[in-house]
Amino acid sequence: MARLAVLYAALCFLLMFLPTDRSEARRGPAADSGEQTPAAIQLIEPPESPVPDRDEPQLVQGAESEWVRSGDPESIPLLIRYLRNGQEVTRRAALAEFASMGTKARPAVPAILDVLHDPKSYMRVRAATTLIEMDVQSKAALATLRQELKAEDAADRASAASVIGYLVDPPEILGTFCWGPGPPPRVARPWVGKRTLPALVAALGDPNAKVRTEVANTLGIIGHDAARAVPALRKAVKDPDVAVREAVARAIRKVKP
Repeated sequence: MARLAVLYAALCFLLMFLPTDRSEARRGPAADSGEQTPAAIQLIEPPESPVPDRDEPQLVQGAESEWVRSGDPESIPLLIRYLRNGQEVTRRAALAEFASMGTKARPAVPAILDVLHDPKSYMRVRAATTLIEMDVQSKAALATLRQELKAEDAADRASAASVIGYLVDPPEILGTFCWGPGPPPRVARPWVGKRTLPALVAALGDPNAKVRTEVANTLGIIGHDAARAVPALRKAVKDPDVAVREAVARAIRKVKP
């Protein structure tokens, strides 16, 4: 099983290089030229659905049990095993598969919920993002994202703020996916920004400048729905860090033009 995990990790290794920094993605040519394909918009939070039985689904008789076929629901039991017992890159690849499958991967929800309690902040955020992209268990996912804005490590707090911006308005990801799953459908979720806004406003006072910058970037992405953040943004205009001041100025223009 360990050798299989390593093999699958190698096949999905390119997933590690997908853009994750929301502020950098916004500076790309597609974002600046206005040529992005419009995203579908999910205006309200999807209704909560029951968590599936925690018993691991059984492989369909006759299905190949030693290989993952990207996008194939018959691979879900093996992906669950990788998620629970694999190396980090394999676990990340499994979450990417589930996000790409969407609602077809519902049998994996209990295993994904377990990752919300992972020791590593990145895995917790990735699991929360996967649940939201699957339109399941959004309340637990949002609670995790809000909590990660208070993570011990500043890089983890900045990453959580950036991921919230990604979920509110994901960039168009261009490229060919030779191995592993392609990205999930591009869906803007403004409700994620509304539900996390108080936590983001609080994080605008974070002691780390990188965190404050990412929070300001995300508030700008949220746009008009972040109107309640304007007083905090105006206060942050005098931030001692120039990158923060620039991000805040951009955010104010987008939130309250």
